Amino acid sequence: MESSHITVNGVRLTLGEARVLSLLRLDLSRKQIGVILGITESTIDKRLKIILLKIVVKTSNGAGIWATENGFDTKGCVNGQYLFHGFDTLPWTDPDNPMFR
Repeated sequence: MESSHITVNGVRLTLGEARVLSLLRLDLSRKQIGVILGITESTIDKRLKIILLKIVVKTSNGAGIWATENGFDTKGCVNGQYLFHGFDTLPWTDPDNPMFR
């Protein structure tokens, strides 16, 4: 069974928060993140507020930088743990996505 939490550099995140951070690290919009995760922009905003408090940064851009500096890669992993089991539509699986050419 997959854990519903992950600890990154001493910060305990829910799996949903870690997924949002992973996609923010790719500089995706809230709308794009919502489509990928199947959640509303309002839910993303709520998760982002919690994330910002937990990682002590002020902006989503800062959160993306934090994610990069703390082991989130461009393929949906953090410190070797894959965050997106069961998802079909991910930016790094789309060969036409210019971000990953």
